[in-house]
Amino acid sequence: MKEMDRILENIAIRAWSTHFRRDPKQVNALQEMDAELIEIQGLSNHYLAVTIDTVAEEITTGLYQDPYTMGWVTVMASMSDLAAVGAEPTGLVISVSCEPKRDDAFIQKVAEGMEDACRKLDTHILGGDTNVTESISLTACSLGLVKKDKVISRMGCKAGDTLFISGAAGSGNALGLARLTGLPEDWYPEQNYRPLVNIKAGQLVAKYANCCMDTSDGVLTTVDQLMRLNNVGFSLDCNWERILDQHTLEL
Repeated sequence: MKEMDRILENIAIRAWSTHFRRDPKQVNALQEMDAELIEIQGLSNHYLAVTIDTVAEEITTGLYQDPYTMGWVTVMASMSDLAAVGAEPTGLVISVSCEPKRDDAFIQKVAEGMEDACRKLDTHILGGDTNVTESISLTACSLGLVKKDKVISRMGCKAGDTLFISGAAGSGNALGLARLTGLPEDWYPEQNYRPLVNIKAGQLVAKYANCCMDTSDGVLTTVDQLMRLNNVGFSLDCNWERILDQHTLEL
């Protein structure tokens, strides 16, 4: 666990967690899962899975400039954590905080991105909250159900296991590169960046894999976190042209 505390985000999460009591009905320990699993009275065969994600820094730093992207990623980022624990989504609640200067057209595009992402995943926004603030912040809290006999976490990988990824990688890195270096928009249009969650793949993985983790923070970051949690190393000897998405390869 000492290795976990060399990552700044892990340090922040651990510092916050010291202020709160742990629910005895919670299945997972700190950092063990992408979503929190809770024992609910009356649910004999399932756990309730809960996760929350905020998209704010990516907007204020200019990484996301298209309001449709902002809405799309808000949903996908949260739902990806449900997929990583093999959950069947129940729906989302959202919190939207915007500056008073944002016009109706901007809000509409954010909402379109959220709704299209929900339709892609066959889920729904159940409700939420709106606020007027100095800077935009979009939050989604996703809820789902996990079968008790199909629980999977970040823990459990061991020597001899094979590491898989369920979809193409690299689009976030490509967009970041384009923004940081000031590349012309047509070199890597923001519309190329549409991360997609595979809910069914998560449920399939839960049946057969030893562990699983969402890669929305980056593939190498994910591998690093799994290494620290499980006290193992990984040998990456793979064909990156098969792993990276086509637009990233072109860039």
